Amino acid sequence: MNYYIGGYTWEGKSQLDRFLADGIWENGYEEEKYSDLFKTIRIGDFFALISTYVAGRKGDKKSYLRITKIGVVTGIESEFRL
Repeated sequence: MNYYIGGYTWEGKSQLDRFLADGIWENGYEEEKYSDLFKTIRIGDFFALISTYVAGRKGDKKSYLRITKIGVVTGIESEFRL
């Protein structure tokens, strides 16, 4: 069992509601980007939907990664079913 993460914002527009309603995750990058990595994902692996942000004042900014949802891969098609 492996663990993977993926975002849900494409060109500034959140896909979170659609992904959760449809039980899927889709790659928002060009088709070839990360395709070798995605081929390693298997049924039973964990997949987390994440977002990132920066907080703090100038000189004291910190980057954060927020885990929004975690699911288990139950099928693999052109998109990954969670």
